[in-house]
Amino acid sequence: MSPELFLCQFYNLERTGEFSRARTLDRMRELLGRVGDPQRRLPAVIIVAGSKGKGSTAHLIASILGAAGLRTGLYTSPHIDRWNERIAAEGQDILDEEAAALIERYGADMLRAGSDGERATYFEVMTALAFLHFVNHALDVVVLEVGLGGRFDAVNVCDARVAVITQLGLEHQSVLGETIGQIALEKAGVMRTGQFVILEHQPIAATAALWAEADRVGALRVDAGLWEISEGSVGQDFQEFILTRAGQSLGPLRLRLLGRHQLRNARLAVMAALAYSDKTGNIIPDEAIARGLVGLRMPVRMEFMPGHPDLLLDGAHNTESAAALADAVQRHFPNRKIRLVVGMMRDKNPQKFMEEMKKLNPVEVIAVGVESDRAWSERELAEQWSGLDAPVRLAHRWQDAQELLKKSASEAGLVLVTGSLYLAGEARRHRMRGAA
Repeated sequence: MSPELFLCQFYNLERTGEFSRARTLDRMRELLGRVGDPQRRLPAVIIVAGSKGKGSTAHLIASILGAAGLRTGLYTSPHIDRWNERIAAEGQDILDEEAAALIERYGADMLRAGSDGERATYFEVMTALAFLHFVNHALDVVVLEVGLGGRFDAVNVCDARVAVITQLGLEHQSVLGETIGQIALEKAGVMRTGQFVILEHQPIAATAALWAEADRVGALRVDAGLWEISEGSVGQDFQEFILTRAGQSLGPLRLRLLGRHQLRNARLAVMAALAYSDKTGNIIPDEAIARGLVGLRMPVRMEFMPGHPDLLLDGAHNTESAAALADAVQRHFPNRKIRLVVGMMRDKNPQKFMEEMKKLNPVEVIAVGVESDRAWSERELAEQWSGLDAPVRLAHRWQDAQELLKKSASEAGLVLVTGSLYLAGEARRHRMRGAA
């Protein structure tokens, strides 16, 4: 049995959206106990939580540490093309053969039900595979991205030497809490006594909750604002900036990830790497920071793919990320006519999302039904966008959207595909295969 087929046997909350099943760490701890408690043999751990930017920040941290010569593991979610993308050691995704060897040894224990009578979930099993893989590679440091929340996320069985909390927003409110303060408390669950927590600027209620929890736990709170960002030149595939703190300067630094929000993520990554250095004594040279930042490219994070038509792919899916995306498009692609293609999940708010996208004055909008039981249909999306100045067209899937784009009178424009990582990923796969 292939690793992919093995993983399909487990309940996937990412597809069903029933995240309330993830509100315990007991099942995860039992699973890890059955496979030898690999989390206890991991090296120093950095955990990244947040509502927006945590994936980019985790990748940036790992890239910097790798550029410094450290053997680095990285665990992120979701994947874009293949599940293997979630687990990487020393910059290389886990191979099917490596996963198959782990499954042959531990698969039966993973399939066993826990004391609650239920099997572990897809994410829990994936996390266990990541820990086992990292142990086999004898790494120096591991960077773990939280899947949902923080306090009860599967990666939080580890005690992080450094925790990072990126920008927060209202998300998964039925699970994490109705207010930004309640959500902040869930994210704060990754903090540990005597260990660093790097905090991005937050709404007042979130800041109050995070600071209070850090003080209660005894975490070493570090505010991102200690480093000031000075923006430099920008292009359609780069941006430059300088970080300064009390007379100390880093830069100019070049980043391939686009948008001001990525400058803030890069700042968090630099601060996390320096905090790790402080905790472990491993030196992170300025040159490694520069190489790590410029060396990272990520799919469907403001990813520009020239062609006919030009595509800009981004997985923005909530109001905060839509605002950041709109600002980034205006900054890096000024004077381009925008043709907007959007698909969204039902736990997102299409009307608020489109309020931000309207700032781009799109010449047309194509509503797409994403291939998921959790997605809004194209017709439901269009009904919620009935007041737009631009025409709204319907496409059942990305392939149908392509046909509409080919027929459009505005073909010279930039096609922005967003609203869902799944939709942006599908568009990317078609372009990579030469089908778009």
